[in-house]
Amino acid sequence: MPNACLQLLRHKVISKETKSRAVSSHPAAMQLASSNKKKSSKRKPVEDGSGSGSQGKRHTADVLAGAKHSNTSATDIRYEDGGFPDVIVEDEVVNSGGNGSEFAVPQKVPAKDGENSATRVYRPGRDTMEEDETLDFDPTAYKLYHSMTTQWPCLTFDVIRDRLGVGRKRFPVTLYMAAGTQADKAENNEIILMKLSDLHKVQRDYGEDDEEEDDEDSDDLDEDPILVSKSIKHIGGVNRLRSMPQSPNIISTWSDTGTVYIYDADVQIKSLDGPALPGSKPPSQTPIFSFEGHGQEGYAMDWSKAHPGRLITGDCNRNIHLFEPLGNANAPSWSVNGSTPFSGHTASVEDLQWSPTEKTVFASCSIDRSVRIWDTRQRDKCQLSVLEAHEKDVNVISWNSLVGFLLASGGDDGAFKVWDLRNFKRDTPVAHFKYHLAPITSVEWSPTEDSVIAVSGADDQVSIWDMSLEEDREEQGMIQSGKIEGIDDLPPQLLFVHQGQRDIKEIHFHPQVPGVILSTAGDGFNVFRSCNM
Repeated sequence: MPNACLQLLRHKVISKETKSRAVSSHPAAMQLASSNKKKSSKRKPVEDGSGSGSQGKRHTADVLAGAKHSNTSATDIRYEDGGFPDVIVEDEVVNSGGNGSEFAVPQKVPAKDGENSATRVYRPGRDTMEEDETLDFDPTAYKLYHSMTTQWPCLTFDVIRDRLGVGRKRFPVTLYMAAGTQADKAENNEIILMKLSDLHKVQRDYGEDDEEEDDEDSDDLDEDPILVSKSIKHIGGVNRLRSMPQSPNIISTWSDTGTVYIYDADVQIKSLDGPALPGSKPPSQTPIFSFEGHGQEGYAMDWSKAHPGRLITGDCNRNIHLFEPLGNANAPSWSVNGSTPFSGHTASVEDLQWSPTEKTVFASCSIDRSVRIWDTRQRDKCQLSVLEAHEKDVNVISWNSLVGFLLASGGDDGAFKVWDLRNFKRDTPVAHFKYHLAPITSVEWSPTEDSVIAVSGADDQVSIWDMSLEEDREEQGMIQSGKIEGIDDLPPQLLFVHQGQRDIKEIHFHPQVPGVILSTAGDGFNVFRSCNM
């Protein structure tokens, strides 16, 4: 009888701790199981929900479970709870709503007489399903799972740091975030500020106990999640949105009109916690700063963690501009040298990342397939570069905030690489994985575990990796004996695979809630924490 979720112990090289690896799918782990009782239909194709390719289309979905929703803006946001059916029906397929995604309900499939019962792992994009095969659903694959959709797709977002503390592990979870829309008309776009609260852990139907006391829910698991949202009008679609780490109320955006905007969302964020006090400052819909010097739209943008208020932006015309704060806390503003950009790339600048420790150092990547390291004191050339970092366009980069010499990159070739900046040369990455079957759309190091990284791809997968893991002899023995099938070609560093969204664009770890990942796609948002994080 197959287990509902594959969990293999992987031994850590550095800390000598162990983690479980799980291959999962929306909203939990999936494995391939053969059923001889009756045939079940294959999964129906899911309609493409890409925001950039479906202007004017409303991206709303039915609600899986009702939620309390307070929203004073016109934004249509739907909340989908991570709860699961109380009754398990054999061979039933449950539709999650109007977005067309589906997941299979758990089944227990008996083995034939005289036949070994081997656990088979479903590998997305590699395995096909026969007519008599179904996908098992396992709620034990997640500690936390919630999803929601908005009226218009939000292809970029950022976590808003709060004052609720760092290293929070107890449930229910509360978090704040900001997202930018891609609406049918430029004037319909907005920045959405959201507070998500009462996010409870996944209900488990198998009666297992949680080993972590800190993760215990303090309230009833059946309590609905709560979503409160406010909005700020935005001219043009939002290509990229970032919240300043030191002052989370300061939010920068890249508009598809070619303008960079900076907003002060302090009043809107505070109003997420309750009504404003009499005499309070009214909310503003006007940016406090704007820059039109790029002359063309772009996507690259990052705030410095080492120098408060310092911002860099890159455009599709290969130029990079530096925003220097002027230092007035009551009326913040910036100085930009529009006539002297950082020059060196020969094609569109796709992503930018500040060094987590050096105030003047940042990294860039480009369609020209290069990754470069710059110093703000020299604009005419970079300090380090790998000109052929990937076989195709380099889309995204992430600088490890805990190990300052590690930089990750992801490209159109479906590969992501980890570079050691102490030996930054072509063909010398310290890690190179080509698991994804389509271009990499986002990559981010964990802010709490120096060896963990999350990667999303256009193949509708979010993969979580731990660079410190190595092959386990016990696992290899199970593979060789035939007890486990389908993972012999999976890297031992692959920790978890999350699915269920279409056209995933961006992912972020929550900087204050360890292990929690947020993702946005053409068909909505997911907030989840895997069972082994």
